Amino acid sequence: FSRGGGNLAILSLLLLLGSVMTIAPMRRVLFPWWLVVVLVNGLFVVEAFHTPPSLPRGATGSNSQRCANVASLAMRRRSVGRSMLSALSLSEGGARKKVVVVGGTGRVGGSTARWMLQFGEEEECPVDVVLAGRSAAAYESSRDRVAGRLGQDHLGERLSFREVDFTRKKELCGVLKDADLVVHTAGPFQQLETPQVLDAAIEMGVPYVDVCDEKLLCKAALTRRKAAKDAGVAAVVSAGIWPGSSAVMAAACVDELIASGVECEELEMSFFTAGTGNAGQTVVAATFLLLVEPVLRFVQGQEREDEPWSEPKDIDFGGDVGVRRVWLLDEPDVYTLGQITGVPNISSRFGTAPMVWNYLFAALRLLPHSLLGDKTFGKLLAAFSDPIIRVADMIVGATNAMRIDARGGGEHVVCRVVHDDLENCVGIATAAFGMELLKGSIKPGVHLPPALWGETGRKILERVRRESDVWEVPGVP
Repeated sequence: FSRGGGNLAILSLLLLLGSVMTIAPMRRVLFPWWLVVVLVNGLFVVEAFHTPPSLPRGATGSNSQRCANVASLAMRRRSVGRSMLSALSLSEGGARKKVVVVGGTGRVGGSTARWMLQFGEEEECPVDVVLAGRSAAAYESSRDRVAGRLGQDHLGERLSFREVDFTRKKELCGVLKDADLVVHTAGPFQQLETPQVLDAAIEMGVPYVDVCDEKLLCKAALTRRKAAKDAGVAAVVSAGIWPGSSAVMAAACVDELIASGVECEELEMSFFTAGTGNAGQTVVAATFLLLVEPVLRFVQGQEREDEPWSEPKDIDFGGDVGVRRVWLLDEPDVYTLGQITGVPNISSRFGTAPMVWNYLFAALRLLPHSLLGDKTFGKLLAAFSDPIIRVADMIVGATNAMRIDARGGGEHVVCRVVHDDLENCVGIATAAFGMELLKGSIKPGVHLPPALWGETGRKILERVRRESDVWEVPGVP
């Protein structure tokens, strides 16, 4: 590495060796595909020696200046956490709402819990959060992570654990008893056909939000619209950072064009995440599964399916992210925006860093679909790659960047948003939707994120703006 990253490069080599040793017992099962993964991971190590570490938010200048920026950011976050500790203490006597986070012991669930607690105190709507999952050990890790983010050593009853298998309805309904909101973050959602947690929420009369990134499951959730409305339950599906907030931003871009007197003819969405964005193995496994799913896009008002990881484009995300290459990848925003806005041409692309991961995804597409589309294999592959992925995250950071281009009548509206950490911003975004549900701003029924654009959508995006490095969103300065 340039600028003193040699120790990380050495660690990369050691982890590569460890990965080869780990996979050795499985070589007969996976050969020759395991060899492809090892070789690509090896390419990553080579690339590491020539790639400078990514800069923290807003970092420029010398090493000492960059270190000062990182230290300043850490101090600001600890300061916010301490202020939250004071607020939590002051609100002890108030009526607190119960929020159940299914999959709460994971990275996305834990981040969502942290921001539900923080927004709740800031907006005088205090909450107690129940992290529902399968592992008490994972809960302890998640609890410590949430407490650390809030600058507290102990959260008491404000954060608790309930062991649950969400595929067992009776267990799930028991956890949802007396809840004011359920947040579903237990991915991957690929290949699921029944919205089990939504069904339980409707039965128990509990408002619901999820981070579903699978369009078929999103479509299945919409078949519960009447049941949710009859039960008086408000639900929002596919509502994280992307999909979710990104679709609300796209709706804002469409609105901006309409305000200028033209109809939107095309929506082009582009996303970039450095490494895994600190979001863990589940995100990696989900990406593997998406590589076998046809990509939905709208062309001249007609649905069309294309090959995943095709038609690359170079996109300028602004800020320190700059220009990145992205490829077609299936993403529910395309479907939800097609349903709500009626824009005739809609597409979505994604790319990551280091660049070698993109080559790995292209190579993995050579695998038989029956193998790559197998959830067990996907989890195994994600677990095998985890040591190298962790090193990659240390090197390239966890930045999440989004860009939306809306065109029509010769006009062009651009929306760009960058956060320095995907794990953090997906928690912000999911909690932003959750707060609107807690406050009763969303009517009963099952809703898609772009349908919320307006007063409710603006409030959601005002929260999503938190801790952003780049924020260029029409209607939400």
